[in-house]
Amino acid sequence: PVKRYSSGMQVKLAFAVATSIEAEILIVDEVLAVGDLAFQRKCFDRMERLIRREGRTVIIVGHNIRQLEQICTRMIMLTRGRLEFDGASSYVATKFLQQSNDKIDEQQSGQCNAEKSKDFQLIDIALYDALDRKQTKHTYGQPFKVKVYFSLARPINNLVCFLSIHSTDFVQITANETYIHPKDFPAGEHYFEMRCQSMSILPGVYSLKLWVGSVDGQVIYNTNNLSRFQVISEDYAIARLQDLGLIQLDASWASGQLVEVMDQK
Repeated sequence: PVKRYSSGMQVKLAFAVATSIEAEILIVDEVLAVGDLAFQRKCFDRMERLIRREGRTVIIVGHNIRQLEQICTRMIMLTRGRLEFDGASSYVATKFLQQSNDKIDEQQSGQCNAEKSKDFQLIDIALYDALDRKQTKHTYGQPFKVKVYFSLARPINNLVCFLSIHSTDFVQITANETYIHPKDFPAGEHYFEMRCQSMSILPGVYSLKLWVGSVDGQVIYNTNNLSRFQVISEDYAIARLQDLGLIQLDASWASGQLVEVMDQK
């Protein structure tokens, strides 16, 4: 009956057979990239159980870097069969994403891939520190600004700006907008400025996304992967958190001993 199975069913069957074999070393190729979300989750959980609970050696071949970073303690990156990087998962994943972004920049060099109106021209967008110095590297925890300079060929009423920060694999991390304060702009050169009291995004490489439009949703300008920057930190406790998440909440902790009412009586 296997010949009547769909390709997806064949992969599921192969994965079930492979993971049930008591092998010391298991090689899995792209299994985390097929099937629906439920099947991918099941595969992911099974891989974790084999590695962390049963102590098996599992070699996973794949391109879903975020998943591999979570499940693997060590990663290697091959380029045309040649070893490029070998080390901790977070280190190799960062290198892979940086190289991917560099390739995208090369392919898009001299091209305009933005969704935009002829009435809008982006002059510049960049990250600045508290002293108004343009930054390509910014220290975690320090205040910063994002400035957007643009020109309009004609007056536009109720103009709003949506600005977000995303990772190198386009995971949107945070966003801010001016919807509650739309503004009328005459023709000419203008700017938007977003100010933040603290950089709470954990160390890594990030980019800006810009959406400009009207309150009713008309798109005037929309593109991502603008003005790449790096968040850095010399604090080891903060730097190591980049392996565990993307953003650090401004939180406080408390602890104490619980005393039951019955004991007090």
